[in-house]
Amino acid sequence: MIRSLTRFGTATCLAAAACLALGGVAHAAEEPPSAWLLPGVDIGPVVDPLVQLPTEALAPVVGVLDSLAP
Repeated sequence: MIRSLTRFGTATCLAAAACLALGGVAHAAEEPPSAWLLPGVDIGPVVDPLVQLPTEALAPVVGVLDSLAP
């Protein structure tokens, strides 16, 4: 019984080590993240122009505050 548990533990450790060593790291592409409305319906290209809208709208305010800063 102990021998079979030892074999199982060894096999499990070897499998885990192989997964960690050979699995690598998934890298995301340089594409914008997708936003899904429904499964299979990507609304990312529609929403993408709206993402920068708050930054662009507040840019003049930031410019004024930067000029007033000592």
